[in-house]
Amino acid sequence: MESKTIRLREICPEQGNPPSFSVGDYQRTFEWSTETGPASRPAEWRAEVRDLWEDFYSFVYRQGKGHFCGVLLLDATAAHTVRIVDGQQRITCVFLLLLAIRDHLFDCRKLRSIEIPFDCQWLEQIEFANRLVLHDDPTDRPADRDIFESIASRAKPADDSHPLVRAYRFFKQEVADKFEDNVTTVAAFLNHIGQHVTFLEVRLSVGDDAMRMFERLNARGRQVTSSLLLQNLLGFQDQTREDPIGREAVQLLTDLQESFSETDLQTFLGLLPRRLAIETIHNADYARFKKYRDEAEKREQLRTWLAQIRRCREIYKSVINAPNAQSPFATF
Repeated sequence: MESKTIRLREICPEQGNPPSFSVGDYQRTFEWSTETGPASRPAEWRAEVRDLWEDFYSFVYRQGKGHFCGVLLLDATAAHTVRIVDGQQRITCVFLLLLAIRDHLFDCRKLRSIEIPFDCQWLEQIEFANRLVLHDDPTDRPADRDIFESIASRAKPADDSHPLVRAYRFFKQEVADKFEDNVTTVAAFLNHIGQHVTFLEVRLSVGDDAMRMFERLNARGRQVTSSLLLQNLLGFQDQTREDPIGREAVQLLTDLQESFSETDLQTFLGLLPRRLAIETIHNADYARFKKYRDEAEKREQLRTWLAQIRRCREIYKSVINAPNAQSPFATF
């Protein structure tokens, strides 16, 4: 397993032939909503699409701040396909927003003869339906894949009430309301969120069981937190609490949780591969770690990893707590 921080623009790059995203069969369909429900049921009625737009428009674009958009857990072991293990709702919303921007610019050109800015023309050239492949198994509604393909091809969707259609139309209306026919500001918004919205991308290694990982992190309603990712990285289960090295690992994770907020811990996890002297958490080393037959050698490797993570923790702690602290990315 390896991790790195990526920008929003890297999810759907302008050039090249990037691998397509696909949704695993064990995942739920697209469920994010544009509406807030009764106050008595806040946990079940969240306007996630609206919240995401507010973060991008108000916080990132208007206030000029960076925004961390969470963890993307991906399985890239197949040829030219990246399977989404966790993060489907956010990735799908990013694509729907890009489609809404594309179609608003198209309307400006078609209805008002306004030239589309050069740095937005790539949106017309992207085959969005090939970049994101959603569920094709319909339940009590048309399949997500069919609906997304209809939006991408500007065809009439089979179900206007589908959550994908609602999210797309919400984004398109917000873009039209906020920017009207000022295509220059649309281009500025697109470039700004592309540069300043970031994700922590975690990619599974060959041999990692994506479905088991998904079930382990999400089956009981648990979100993918950095603590859980570090725990999985170090490869220990509950029974290792009886082992001295296992107890040391548990203590280190406890210290990390107490030292950092979840946001800082996510950043720390993204920076960790840069700092280690050897690529201990990258594919080859992690695969070798799992194949160790000598338990003493395995424990020694784990002890080494714990020491390295502990050193990185102290360095990162000093960076974020220092007066006038610079970006931890620069220090690392």
